[in-house]
Amino acid sequence: MDQKKLEQVIKEYILRMIEVHKTHKGSTTDFLMDCPHCETARGMEFKEGAWTCLWTNCRYVLPVEVAPPGPEEFKQIMILKKRLNFLKRWNHLLN
Repeated sequence: MDQKKLEQVIKEYILRMIEVHKTHKGSTTDFLMDCPHCETARGMEFKEGAWTCLWTNCRYVLPVEVAPPGPEEFKQIMILKKRLNFLKRWNHLLN
């Protein structure tokens, strides 16, 4: 599998997730990722802690060491980021 394709697929997913959380608008396919192996659009689903291709002839599993967070974990990261920014602003005002 092409490393550039893998990086591109992950980058597109992360950018899409950031946009969904900024606008609070999205569809169910926004939470899926393109398969870098068989190149099926929105073919990978995060299930049971792993990204797996839904296409029966592929079933590629993204290696854990390069896998982005799943939709729920990503949501938690965005909430924590927002909270951290809030605390930084207050810390600046109080000092």
